[in-house]
Amino acid sequence: MEKRLTSTRPLTEQKGKTKFCALCGNVATQEALFEVEGSVTLIEKYCDMCIKKIK
Repeated sequence: MEKRLTSTRPLTEQKGKTKFCALCGNVATQEALFEVEGSVTLIEKYCDMCIKKIK
């Protein structure tokens, strides 16, 4: 599966549930949106340190 980063945005709180970083497991603060196979959008959550690694 090939994915291409299209944008990032701050993670908004979702009913008090804690979300975790897809890379390191720390608390997520950012969302990254990826285009997959031309028409599907994949959203992954990252901490501030890891979001810098994928940009």
